[in-house]
Amino acid sequence: MHGFFIRSRALIAFLFAVVLPLGAQDEKQQAEEAAKKAVEEFKKAVGDAKSLPEKALAIQAFGEVWPKHNLMVPALGKYLAPGSADINFLLPVTAAEALSKFRNNQHASQTLTAALAQYKKNPYVYSKVYLAIGKVGHDSCMALFEEPLKGKDPTAAVQAVEAIAELPAGVALESLFRESDRIEKEKGKASDDIKKVFDKVLPEILKAVKKISGQPYPTFAEQKLWWAKKGAQFKEESAAKEKERQAKASTDFKPGLAPTLLVELVFKENGGETTANSGASAANYAAATLTKGKPTWSGNAPPNGGPASLEFSGGPGAVDLGGGAGVDNLKGLKSFTITGWLNCRIEKETAPANAKDVPAGNRIISWLNGAGKDRDGVELVHRANGSLQLGVNQWADQGPQSKASQITTFDEKATDQAKAIRENWKFFAVTYDSGAASGHVKFYFAATPYVDPKLVDSLDGDRGPVGMKIASAMTVGNTNPTSRAMSPDRAFKGFIDEIRIYGSTIDSSGALGLADLIKVQNRPPAQ
Repeated sequence: MHGFFIRSRALIAFLFAVVLPLGAQDEKQQAEEAAKKAVEEFKKAVGDAKSLPEKALAIQAFGEVWPKHNLMVPALGKYLAPGSADINFLLPVTAAEALSKFRNNQHASQTLTAALAQYKKNPYVYSKVYLAIGKVGHDSCMALFEEPLKGKDPTAAVQAVEAIAELPAGVALESLFRESDRIEKEKGKASDDIKKVFDKVLPEILKAVKKISGQPYPTFAEQKLWWAKKGAQFKEESAAKEKERQAKASTDFKPGLAPTLLVELVFKENGGETTANSGASAANYAAATLTKGKPTWSGNAPPNGGPASLEFSGGPGAVDLGGGAGVDNLKGLKSFTITGWLNCRIEKETAPANAKDVPAGNRIISWLNGAGKDRDGVELVHRANGSLQLGVNQWADQGPQSKASQITTFDEKATDQAKAIRENWKFFAVTYDSGAASGHVKFYFAATPYVDPKLVDSLDGDRGPVGMKIASAMTVGNTNPTSRAMSPDRAFKGFIDEIRIYGSTIDSSGALGLADLIKVQNRPPAQ
């Protein structure tokens, strides 16, 4: 893989050379010939690639070629289509990011927009393509972004704000101020569903406005006062910056593939017997199933989270994703990250009534195959002392364990029960990197719901890549269906929300760093 990075850099250097203007005579024809040659070299690089990751790196490198030309767009657009062997959609996601570098190019914007339809049932890829359209920043996309702000889906509305924020700064601020004004006017007469969207999206609009304007004013009124006084000057300056941005190549390119969000269960439904999966695995596993009766939906959710969480109270209750040979996307991971929110009611661990083994933790998540001599998969458990313990290709009670008292229980005798529950939410993240020299497992926790997570433990525990013969399902809140029949009371006792799994079968990129974990926590950095 290191050799291919070097080849990618060489490819970029070559393409930069062939596309530089050779003279003023017939400049248009020269640019076209240079673009054609660049495309030929790109096709050769992809053809020589021996794996999906190498193809993705070639696509990424081609996205850095400058100056941009319309002839280059179809060569990248080809890879926006899903491939049967690409279960994590590595090529479409990389192609979308490469096309996002074609700033203000209508052809690139249209190509990305046309690709959206095929990913309507795959939120992970859809969001990547959608954001790439915003990064292109052509004004033809405005209707695509402003329409969700008038709908009933809070997630789509927030996604639209994020995309609008990628547009040229002056255009973005005009749109965001216009939408905030509209929302304020319509809020009083809106239906409950629309009000929920407004309540979710207004803070996101303000956050985006503050970031784009660079002004620290904490309210819309103050931001709009600044805009009234300085808006014309800001738009003039941002237009000049846009021209400068489009006139030269980026200098901050670093080859390397981002980790994939494999599974995302945010439990937003607040009812029903299924919950949507919005990770890359949604192409084959679109929803997870709740066992009958338990767990139960709850309106208690972490700050800045969705409308609901799931409450587990011991017993056989669980949320199961997949079936058969298990979720393919969770096999063979060289590195991964598990994140989520926990709110514990009871720390007690319960041993099976008819078994000799001692309590071994209440399950947060598991895709560990407990059958046979060689165990493949992963499980994360909560222990009675308030710690978390990770098992990779082995039972969790044999694996690295965090410090105690990280996951606290709320006081059920508190006068203000709602406050006690709200303040007891704990954000956690556990990373695993089989390629690290040491510190293979890291545990991160946020001491309260309102602060950023911190690294609490860095522990050795190399178990190699996750095995291929994993459990039949990935389970939240309990053991997998087969093990659950034998040990029915391994469930977590409390609330669980927003479970996400990132991973890589290639390198250490699946183990997220602290800056990325703060973003996952869905909060601005603590002041």
